[in-house]
Amino acid sequence: MKLVIILFSFFTLMLNITLANELDSYVTVNRFYDLETKQHYVEISYFVPSSVVYFQKNAKQLYQGRLKTSIIVSNKEEIINSKVYILQTEECNSLENISTNLKDVVRLYVPSNDTLNLAIKIEDVNDSTSSYSSSVALYVKEKENAFLSDVMLITSANKSEILNPFTRNGLVVIPKFLNYYPTEIKEVKFYTEFYQKNSLSKYLVRYLITNEEGVFVNGYASHKRIDSQQYTSIVSGFDISKLPSGNYYLFMELKDSANVIIERKRTFFQRSNKSENSIKNVNEQKGELSVIANNFAKKFNLVNIKHHLSALAPIANTFEYSTIQGFEDSEDVEQMQNYFFSFWKGKNSKEPEAEWMAYAKTLQYVENTFTNLNDRGYETARGIVYLMHGKPFLEKRYRRDGKEFWLWNYERIDNQGNVYFIFLNSSSISDDFKMVHSSLRNELYDKYWADFIKNEL
Repeated sequence: MKLVIILFSFFTLMLNITLANELDSYVTVNRFYDLETKQHYVEISYFVPSSVVYFQKNAKQLYQGRLKTSIIVSNKEEIINSKVYILQTEECNSLENISTNLKDVVRLYVPSNDTLNLAIKIEDVNDSTSSYSSSVALYVKEKENAFLSDVMLITSANKSEILNPFTRNGLVVIPKFLNYYPTEIKEVKFYTEFYQKNSLSKYLVRYLITNEEGVFVNGYASHKRIDSQQYTSIVSGFDISKLPSGNYYLFMELKDSANVIIERKRTFFQRSNKSENSIKNVNEQKGELSVIANNFAKKFNLVNIKHHLSALAPIANTFEYSTIQGFEDSEDVEQMQNYFFSFWKGKNSKEPEAEWMAYAKTLQYVENTFTNLNDRGYETARGIVYLMHGKPFLEKRYRRDGKEFWLWNYERIDNQGNVYFIFLNSSSISDDFKMVHSSLRNELYDKYWADFIKNEL
């Protein structure tokens, strides 16, 4: 979770502010197989909201957004496959008429049994400060005969004779670009493909939902029989209107005629359900009981667990933060205890409590040092940065032109060296320091303060 998301709306004092902005982009990556060419390929789908794209007048004096998309697949020696192109919006005569989001899909053939890297970069052609980049490790294992594609969470899959980039075998399959399911979404849908390369045999594909510990959730299982087919697509889903909040996996199991599992695939999703109709899982398998028995968070009461969950905000990712927010009005102590335990188990599967205690020690320092009249320590700008990045190696307090501010310097954050943060005191009464500048990528940038650092240090 980027600091600017939390703090930007509070700062209105300084002028000439620009944002070193990460272009909000939602990307899915899935592996499939082409039976005609007998090649594996990777499918990259992405979605960019029109609200974050800069629309500029073109030669026709009409407004248009443009994205430059670069996708490169490589191994340690060379580039295997790539595509670079410009994606354009429709032309509009007024900014008020812009409502169409940008989305596209790219399919690139990849070799099997090779360790690959997939690099994705999306740049706003009209705004050089706005871009998105990511990379993922990629490996495709060659199968002898029968196997499954990846499990793709989808928004819809409808028959259509009109071809578009998202067409797959007569269906327009729209991925779900965010694997987060709030209360309003009542169904989790998915798409998978089955392949047989050589001999044709009978198989069964079983799909089910488990919690994050791999314990099957009662009532969420189904299957499809495959009768000697070389290929079939599987489009299905589950009603999750009663599925309680939590982290889950959608599992796919491919079984042969002897009921032996020959392949498993899974994909993660997160559910936030504020509905009174949600029900707890009554499955009492041994694995689940052992997790509950070792849950150190059971010792926290309602007040404590709510505080501890709120204090995770600075180090939580987007999905985790959404879940934490969903607990604000909750009084389900057990659900919050389980989530808190799961959060730290994800950080340290062997010693989750030790991981929490290390964070709690830092949190105590932040509370004692940065709490002011308006906010708890972990809610302040300095507290958030401290919890995210640790103690700076240099801290200086200045008074300049009637302004009081702190300058923090870190030697390295996320492979970026010599990173600065500046916090300006917005109120001499409350000692409330707001972040007004950072040299860290994708954080708040202000030329006035950047020049100050350049000239003074």
